[in-house]
Amino acid sequence: MAQASGDAITSSSEPSSYLPVTDGETDIAVTMDGEKMKVQAPGRQPMQHVYLWEGSKDGAAKKRDRGAGFTNKPYKPEEDGPAVVEQGGRLPTGDELQPGTNAVRYLEVGLVIGDKPDMYKPTKATSKKTAQDQRVRRGEMQRASSAIRAFIPVTENIPTQSKYYVGVKPSGGRLNPRLIDGEVIFFYPEFWQGCAAGASKHDRRNFVNQKTKHLAAVNKTQAERATAAITVDDMARWTASNPLAVTQPENLANTLVIQYTLYQYTGDRSYLRNMLGEIEGAAPDLKNGPHTATDGVKTFLDFSEDLSEQGARLVAAEMKNAVPVMPDLRVDVLQAVHRIIKEGNHGARLPYRDLAFFVELCNHNIPSLILGEQEVAKEVERALQTVEIADHHRTGRTTSNHEPITKENYRLVLSCMKDTIDQIITFIKDSGQQVAQQHGGVLKHAGIKDLMNKFSNAVDVVHQQSLFEQLANVHAVQHTSANSEASEKLLDLSELIGKVLSVRDQ
Repeated sequence: MAQASGDAITSSSEPSSYLPVTDGETDIAVTMDGEKMKVQAPGRQPMQHVYLWEGSKDGAAKKRDRGAGFTNKPYKPEEDGPAVVEQGGRLPTGDELQPGTNAVRYLEVGLVIGDKPDMYKPTKATSKKTAQDQRVRRGEMQRASSAIRAFIPVTENIPTQSKYYVGVKPSGGRLNPRLIDGEVIFFYPEFWQGCAAGASKHDRRNFVNQKTKHLAAVNKTQAERATAAITVDDMARWTASNPLAVTQPENLANTLVIQYTLYQYTGDRSYLRNMLGEIEGAAPDLKNGPHTATDGVKTFLDFSEDLSEQGARLVAAEMKNAVPVMPDLRVDVLQAVHRIIKEGNHGARLPYRDLAFFVELCNHNIPSLILGEQEVAKEVERALQTVEIADHHRTGRTTSNHEPITKENYRLVLSCMKDTIDQIITFIKDSGQQVAQQHGGVLKHAGIKDLMNKFSNAVDVVHQQSLFEQLANVHAVQHTSANSEASEKLLDLSELIGKVLSVRDQ
């Protein structure tokens, strides 16, 4: 998501004639399911922009406990909720309204029940009629005592997906963002203006997601993905041999072989993710090449929110481009399948490489959504089971892909470790030899001070160049000597592993 800096954003092109709310009792926030709650915050400014802390992309803790930024670090009541830490007030104040260093602009969109966000989110066990009857009985509820404010980031262009956050743990005058499911948000009434009365939940969800994204965007156009073509020169420059860095193609190949071998014997998919990272690191342009678009795939595999119609169209286009013989995928089926996987928490069951097979299977076996949600869910489950069986046979395994390292396969793991250590030792030795070949031998000097005195007393440029080369040689020798110590320790470790591998099981 392209985030716009608070200082760089101009005012939104949407109408700014909203007046502050004077009667909090008539200011009603509504969820996608139709649950209603009084905002009860007199003075609330509709379409309010606030500034939250920008968090680290890896979710690591930073000063003032800044939040997870735009990662998928979710809101957890047991860690971030009102019962654990202090929360912000009903209205933004002070620094929340002012841009600043490490602050990012958000649009306030509604409220979330802080201690139990999904309190009124229907479950599969609840029928639609029962849920509707319960909503009618509850009517317009009083504001929850634990209610916290929800936001959407202000962006330069309209993003593909809607990402919602709650503000928690005020520090340094600002709140910290945490990701939240849009279905648990009570959206302010301004975001429901124009939504048809009696609209289905599916239509209401799409409406409010589109509305919030549109209102939070500075430019009311869809963001275009930048691409960069791969050239032979780019690859050659990136993988060129360097005596002081491990960037040679053969080292990349060895690393990939080791990681894939470990995956085959342990079933741990983290090795596959590491392989992908190694490949992308070796050729950065490959990730964004014009023929490797994966925005749609990533959108489909993001189960933090429902798949939008635009996201589904992007998935269908990418799948068709990757597998031209695949029939055209139906957008409504893709959205329904994604929603069923999300609500059933089945995302972990879907292997990345089998996504095209899975969606085509669902597209083939679900002729129409008229079948009803239960029948569609059954077809999705059958497709997931089929994909899981195919994945087992592809890897030559018929058991779980998450087997632990055991007495039977630990030798392979140790062998891979020994091979990697031996590669590092070889690299260190080769680097030292290359440095020596580049600079030649070091002549005898009483010390660095003696060498510098000779340098200052040099009578001509040729003499100065010779002494400067000697100075460089001294530093090269020191560098090689330090690496040699590390090489000796690694050699001891390699020999120790070799001894372990030579011992037969008793």
